[in-house]
Amino acid sequence: SHDTGSAFEAIDAPEDAIILSSGTWSLFGIKSKEPICTEASLKANFTNEGGVGYIRFLKNIMGMWIVNQIAEQENINFIELIKDLDKSTYRETFDVNDQTISAPKNMKAAVLNLLKNNPPKNDLDLFAAIYLSMAKAYKKTCDELEKVTNRTFNYIYIVGGGAKNTYLNKLVEKETGKKVVALPIEATSLGNIKVQMEAK
Repeated sequence: SHDTGSAFEAIDAPEDAIILSSGTWSLFGIKSKEPICTEASLKANFTNEGGVGYIRFLKNIMGMWIVNQIAEQENINFIELIKDLDKSTYRETFDVNDQTISAPKNMKAAVLNLLKNNPPKNDLDLFAAIYLSMAKAYKKTCDELEKVTNRTFNYIYIVGGGAKNTYLNKLVEKETGKKVVALPIEATSLGNIKVQMEAK
């Protein structure tokens, strides 16, 4: 299967868990026994994808694309920078799904434009704003998911490269009120192998 489908296969999560495949993009959703094709799910922009004995009901939202683009553009080692993010008191946020940052020529300039009313003073504040904005986007999507499915979820299982980002994981836990279970594993590879073994 493709990367998201394989990643979902690798996760043995309880029924009250949301799965977040966190990489360049964020795939946020659940394993559903059947498709959810309501007007509400359409308006919230959720999709139904066929899995092995279940449906992946999920939404595609912005992931590490913003961070990766700015880090490359500005030659910033964000792995080192992230260690100091707790020192930032900057709490401005923006819509990470804004079309102006989907594929801009200059990502930093595009993000700063969305924060122009109260711009960050430095890169530390800028990255703090990005991560907080991502966490709030997950919160919004979580609320939408619970409303559309008429269910309550207690956990968010995170796989992919973003699972290693402890700073973001803490923000997600704080914003959503859900227990975050980070699985920094090669979920795509494991899920792919799992399906192949079961098919024999």
